[in-house]
Amino acid sequence: MIIPYGSCVSWRIPPELNGFFEKVFGWLQNKITGEPETHCSMTMSEYPEVNAYYEYELSVTGRISIFHIGEYNTVYDILAPVNMKAAALTLLINNTKGDFYGFLQTTIFLVRFIIEKFGGDGRRIWNPFPWLGICSEGMYSYLYRLGRLMDWKDLTDFMDQWSPDVFHSGDARVVLDFMVEKGYARKIWN
Repeated sequence: MIIPYGSCVSWRIPPELNGFFEKVFGWLQNKITGEPETHCSMTMSEYPEVNAYYEYELSVTGRISIFHIGEYNTVYDILAPVNMKAAALTLLINNTKGDFYGFLQTTIFLVRFIIEKFGGDGRRIWNPFPWLGICSEGMYSYLYRLGRLMDWKDLTDFMDQWSPDVFHSGDARVVLDFMVEKGYARKIWN
C-alpha cells in the first residue's frame, strides 16, 4: 500500500508495546479523554528500504521519524493537492521543529475533563503552557491550515469548537472522520 504525502495517522498504542512511563501516560490519557487514541502524526514520504514512511510528529521533540503501518493505527489520505499539503506541513514544521514536547501541556486535558464532568464545555479553555507543543496540537494546526488553504470553511468552522491547546488525539480522529464524511479525506488503513 502506498500512503500519500500529507496523510494523517491516528494511533491507538496498546500498553504492552510501551515502556513503564508510556504505559502510565497512555493509560491516564485514555481515562481522561475517554478515547482510545494516544497519538497522531502526518506522513511525509515513502522510505521503501524498510517498508515505512517518514512522518512528522511531536512526541519528544518536533521531529521526523519512521512510521510503520500496523494494527494499532488508522491512516487517512487527505484529498488535497500535494502542494497544498506541503505548504501546510512546511508551516507546521518550521514553527515546531526541535520544540520540546509539552508534557506539562497535557495537564490541560485533566482540567478539560473536570470542566466537562461538571457539565461545562472544556474544548476552548485557555492553556497556561502555549509555548509547548503536543502531537494533537500539531495535527490541529496542519488540518486547520490546510482547511484555510483549500477554502474548506465547513472544516475550519467545525474545528473552531476546539482550542488547539486542548485538542487531543481522540478529537483528531473526530475531525478526520468528519473530513471523510465531507469528502476531504478517505480512510486507507484501519
